[in-house]
Amino acid sequence: FYEDLVIESTFPELSEGEEVIIIGEITRINKGYDDLGFQYKDRTLKCTPLNSNTSITQYHEYIKEKQVLLTGIVNRESIFDLPEIRIISIQKIEPNQLMSFEEDKKE
Repeated sequence: FYEDLVIESTFPELSEGEEVIIIGEITRINKGYDDLGFQYKDRTLKCTPLNSNTSITQYHEYIKEKQVLLTGIVNRESIFDLPEIRIISIQKIEPNQLMSFEEDKKE
Protein backbone atom coordinates (compact mmCIF):
# COMPACT_ATOMS: atom_id res chain seq x y z
CA PHE A 1 0.00 0.00 0.00
CA TYR A 2 1.22 3.42 -0.92
CA GLU A 3 -0.01 6.65 0.52
CA ASP A 4 0.34 9.95 -1.21
CA LEU A 5 2.66 12.03 0.87
CA VAL A 6 1.54 15.63 0.93
CA ILE A 7 4.22 18.04 2.03
CA GLU A 8 3.06 21.56 2.57
CA SER A 9 5.24 24.60 2.55
CA THR A 10 5.60 26.50 5.81
CA PHE A 11 4.39 30.07 5.44
CA PRO A 12 4.03 30.13 1.65
CA GLU A 13 3.17 33.84 1.92
CA LEU A 14 6.78 34.54 3.03
CA SER A 15 8.83 34.32 -0.18
CA GLU A 16 12.63 34.54 -0.41
CA GLY A 17 13.89 38.10 -0.76
CA GLU A 18 10.45 39.67 -0.24
CA GLU A 19 9.92 42.62 2.08
CA VAL A 20 7.14 41.75 4.52
CA ILE A 21 5.20 43.38 7.32
CA ILE A 22 3.99 40.89 9.92
CA ILE A 23 2.35 41.11 13.33
CA GLY A 24 3.50 38.99 16.23
CA GLU A 25 5.21 38.88 19.60
CA ILE A 26 8.89 38.91 20.49
CA THR A 27 9.41 35.84 22.66
CA ARG A 28 13.16 36.02 23.27
CA ILE A 29 16.24 38.11 22.55
CA ASN A 30 19.61 36.39 22.35
CA LYS A 31 22.49 38.83 22.54
CA GLY A 32 25.10 36.09 22.01
CA TYR A 33 23.64 34.95 18.68
CA ASP A 34 22.33 38.46 17.85
CA ASP A 35 18.85 37.17 17.08
CA LEU A 36 15.34 37.18 18.47
CA GLY A 37 12.38 34.84 18.46
CA PHE A 38 9.22 36.20 16.84
CA GLN A 39 5.93 34.39 17.45
CA TYR A 40 3.99 34.46 14.16
CA LYS A 41 0.96 32.26 13.47
CA ASP A 42 1.78 29.84 16.30
CA ARG A 43 5.40 29.32 15.18
CA THR A 44 8.56 31.06 16.30
CA LEU A 45 10.65 32.62 13.55
CA LYS A 46 14.32 33.47 13.95
CA CYS A 47 14.94 37.15 13.22
CA THR A 48 18.25 38.96 12.87
CA PRO A 49 19.18 42.60 12.19
CA LEU A 50 19.38 43.53 8.51
CA ASN A 51 22.57 45.48 9.11
CA SER A 52 25.43 43.56 10.74
CA ASN A 53 26.49 46.75 12.56
CA THR A 54 23.13 46.83 14.41
CA SER A 55 22.72 45.01 17.71
CA ILE A 56 19.59 42.97 18.43
CA THR A 57 19.49 44.58 21.88
CA GLN A 58 18.00 47.74 20.35
CA TYR A 59 14.68 45.87 20.21
CA HIS A 60 14.66 44.97 23.92
CA GLU A 61 12.01 47.60 24.71
CA TYR A 62 9.47 45.65 22.61
CA ILE A 63 9.76 42.34 24.46
CA LYS A 64 7.00 43.35 26.91
CA GLU A 65 4.54 44.16 24.12
CA LYS A 66 1.86 41.58 23.27
CA GLN A 67 2.04 42.45 19.57
CA VAL A 68 4.44 44.43 17.43
CA LEU A 69 4.71 45.24 13.75
CA LEU A 70 7.88 43.79 12.20
CA THR A 71 9.12 44.89 8.79
CA GLY A 72 11.82 42.73 7.30
CA ILE A 73 13.29 40.78 4.40
CA VAL A 74 12.55 37.04 4.12
CA ASN A 75 15.55 34.72 4.01
CA ARG A 76 14.84 31.05 3.29
CA GLU A 77 16.69 28.17 1.67
CA SER A 78 13.57 26.25 0.70
CA ILE A 79 9.81 26.68 0.83
CA PHE A 80 9.79 23.71 3.21
CA ASP A 81 12.15 25.34 5.74
CA LEU A 82 11.03 27.86 8.31
CA PRO A 83 11.93 31.31 6.98
CA GLU A 84 14.21 33.68 8.83
CA ILE A 85 13.50 37.40 8.79
CA ARG A 86 16.17 40.12 8.49
CA ILE A 87 14.74 43.00 10.55
CA ILE A 88 14.33 46.42 8.95
CA SER A 89 12.24 47.83 11.81
CA ILE A 90 9.99 46.91 14.72
CA GLN A 91 7.19 49.16 15.91
CA LYS A 92 4.81 49.08 18.83
CA ILE A 93 1.20 48.94 17.68
CA GLU A 94 -1.89 50.14 19.45
CA PRO A 95 -5.16 48.14 19.31
CA ASN A 96 -6.78 50.63 16.90
CA GLN A 97 -3.77 50.35 14.57
CA LEU A 98 -4.09 46.57 14.64
CA MET A 99 -7.72 46.73 13.50
CA SER A 100 -6.88 49.02 10.57
CA PHE A 101 -3.94 46.81 9.57
CA GLU A 102 -6.16 43.70 9.55
CA GLU A 103 -8.77 45.53 7.42
CA ASP A 104 -6.06 46.54 4.90
CA LYS A 105 -4.93 42.92 4.58
CA LYS A 106 -8.49 41.83 3.68
CA GLU A 107 -8.70 44.20 0.73
